[in-house]
Amino acid sequence: MKPLLPLASLVLLLSSSSAPAAEWKKLSGEVSGVVSRTGAVVRTPEEWAALWKEHDAGRGEARPEADFSKEMIVASWETPGGRYVMSKVPSRTEALQELKAQSEPKKGGWAVVVRFGPTLTDYSNTDIKVRTGRVNGVIKNAAIGERNDMNWYGAKGLKERPFHFIDEPSNDFTLGLENRKKGYAINLTARHPKFLVVEHDQLNQDVRFNGTVDGASVDRNLPANELFDHYRLTHRLMNYQLQVEKLFTVAEGKAGRLVIAPGIAAGAYFGYANAGYGDGSTAGTPVANGYLGNGISGSGRVSYEFHRVSASLAYQMTKAAMDYPFIDGSASHRLDSRALTLQVGLTLKK
Repeated sequence: MKPLLPLASLVLLLSSSSAPAAEWKKLSGEVSGVVSRTGAVVRTPEEWAALWKEHDAGRGEARPEADFSKEMIVASWETPGGRYVMSKVPSRTEALQELKAQSEPKKGGWAVVVRFGPTLTDYSNTDIKVRTGRVNGVIKNAAIGERNDMNWYGAKGLKERPFHFIDEPSNDFTLGLENRKKGYAINLTARHPKFLVVEHDQLNQDVRFNGTVDGASVDRNLPANELFDHYRLTHRLMNYQLQVEKLFTVAEGKAGRLVIAPGIAAGAYFGYANAGYGDGSTAGTPVANGYLGNGISGSGRVSYEFHRVSASLAYQMTKAAMDYPFIDGSASHRLDSRALTLQVGLTLKK
């Protein structure tokens, strides 16, 4: 038996191998039992029978016929156990040309990927400057709380309101373009965070306030709900980011692919603040769907991919500056955070 020649790379989706033997010229697909090589040139019926047995891996597909007195078969695998191409060629010269064509990087190579999943976020304490008709000053070292009800992902929540889990927890939506050959991804992410500063008597019950309330000077520790009955940014709040990732394949085989993807991103927050004074005299939703601030992020993602399906765990650190309409005035503060996101994904187009 002559040696099988090594090679690298291939393409394309599965085309049917059920065509009559005399008619087939090329087979391609995404699943193969071959994991120990990246390419082969087959010159004899014995080599072809051995290679097809390894490729078929017990699936029972009929082996296409070939006349090895007139032709050879060139085969290549882009990934172990993954995408393959097998082509019949009539001569050694055309075999070499086919090997070269299969091993050359294909133009484009971009895949469309969508990912979705819940996010848990930890916000840093910050000084909040408020400027309204009644309250003007700084809430020192205020805690930023997250409203994130994961119960909607549970059996009871799904039964009561089947699609409410899309809105109620803080979720992350990603639409991405990935080029595995070049090792880059460009993503548009849309995160729906929900954060609180005052929620009746649940947050910031001993914070320093320096400023004026109804014209009177105040410089002391107090419960924040003396100033505002509620102060939250939740409804319609969105953080849109453009993200670039570098893709590193750390393991790949018949069982799937493991990828590490560090990235950077920049984006902006949109939505509105919902707040009311401590005496309940007014509740403000001044500017719906307004611009709230902008930020930059650094991230790291680990993804396990099996054919078109993936599961990902991502960590992101964000530095943001917020300045937005608030009751009859405005508020500004930092919004620095650390977020952990669990997502499922689907490759829509390769």
